[in-house]
Amino acid sequence: MKKNLVILTILSASLFLLPTANSQDTENVKENTNGIRPVQIEVADEAAIVIGGVKVTIADAIRIAIDKNHDILSGKYDVAMTDSSSRKYQTKYSTFLSAEAGVSNTEYPDLMALSPDYPQNKTTYDFSAAVMKMFSTGTTLSAGIKNNFSNSEEGSTNSKSYNPVIFASIEQELLKNSFGYNDRREEQILKDSAEMQKNAIIYQLSLVVVNVIVEYWNVIVNKTELDNAQLMLQETKKVRRIVSDNVKLGLAEQFELNLWNSLVASAEAQLAQAQQKYNDSLRNFLRTVDMTGEGSVEGKAILSNKLPEINTDEAVKSAYTKRVDYINAAKKLEIARMQLDLYENDALP
Repeated sequence: MKKNLVILTILSASLFLLPTANSQDTENVKENTNGIRPVQIEVADEAAIVIGGVKVTIADAIRIAIDKNHDILSGKYDVAMTDSSSRKYQTKYSTFLSAEAGVSNTEYPDLMALSPDYPQNKTTYDFSAAVMKMFSTGTTLSAGIKNNFSNSEEGSTNSKSYNPVIFASIEQELLKNSFGYNDRREEQILKDSAEMQKNAIIYQLSLVVVNVIVEYWNVIVNKTELDNAQLMLQETKKVRRIVSDNVKLGLAEQFELNLWNSLVASAEAQLAQAQQKYNDSLRNFLRTVDMTGEGSVEGKAILSNKLPEINTDEAVKSAYTKRVDYINAAKKLEIARMQLDLYENDALP
């Protein structure tokens, strides 16, 4: 009797464990054939990712963005035009050349022609030429020549007269614009303003490069999150199958199966969200570097093992000499001081 009872117990345990073992074997087969391969991390001299079979390093991505990004291409022209106001102001120091010529013919009535003071006909030719130049010292230099030629007809005689004049003048500002003080201040203000505008444009263009780096790593991070979400869904479904088999055998309650059903639904939602984030990050990266076509990140990310040594003191000094906001703030202060000097000089006679 006891022997039969032991045999019956062994058979019952075998029936309970056999479905679970078969289910686990089935899951192992599925796990080996699901094709999910998370991003592999390799170490090299330079970080890179593989998109559509093409290895793209950060340097390559930045180079492509500089060569093809439309914001950078249009920004190059904006930078070239920042000094337009300064160059326009410089034209006041150019050399100006002027020339004039004219002719007039006067015929007098017969009654007036009888008087010795009036001829019968008088023709006058006028011409002049002058050159002028202003200097940054507030000095204005001008010189030129004038000539007046007259031809008068009095009966059978002609009388001619010449009146040539050579002139030169020098003007010097002494009080309000003493020796070009205001002119030089205005010129410097325009140069500093142009430099500020140039720095601001270059700063905006540098943000494109920063976006390349940020989006570059977003692609890698989101691809890893996508692989993790796929793996999480796979493992959750595997556990749900085991619980389902146990419910059929009476080893688990129905509410436990409902719990795992909800966990599977949550894992599917996380997978869909991770897929959307990955697609968005990849599209943003491809748009920034202007790479056409669809692509996907292959299962490999290459990280750099050569990190630069950072000197905190040198980094702070470099920040003060390169940060656009700090440089432009210093130039604004300098411009405000020069404008104050201009206002004080304008009060002079």
